Amino acid sequence: MQGSSTAAAGLHKPAAAGASAAAHGSLVSVCGLSPELLHVLRTSSSNDEWRRVGEELFWEQKYERAESCFRRGGDEANAKLCRAEHLVLLAKSTEPGEAVSLWCAACQLYKQIKRWEQAGNCLQSAGMFHQAADVFRGQCRPPLWARAAACYTT
Repeated sequence: MQGSSTAAAGLHKPAAAGASAAAHGSLVSVCGLSPELLHVLRTSSSNDEWRRVGEELFWEQKYERAESCFRRGGDEANAKLCRAEHLVLLAKSTEPGEAVSLWCAACQLYKQIKRWEQAGNCLQSAGMFHQAADVFRGQCRPPLWARAAACYTT
């Protein structure tokens, strides 16, 4: 599964993201945000704090909110990763013919941050097999020969 298995550059999955939220019977538990996250969102926070919140939201697959946090934290690469992951989720829930533009947009974002395998996956999902094969063969390190060969024969 592409969305949940893709780790953002330098992101480490928190031990229990949002676990402290369940202990509070207030707005915190309704929103699903920990008190620490709410504090960062309410105050003028440092770039590191915004990135930390973005990491937690990323691992909770709240990609749009994570993207905003990464942008506020000055981390464009992870903001693009979040945007791409969000587009992948949208593409997976859209009719195949209409999803092509979503797959292509996600692919372009992955290419910008040099996530070549994910870019190839998007092209493959869009039915652009020769372009996917070119990415798997020419951009991935090490080259993904078997994936490229499968695309060339499709």
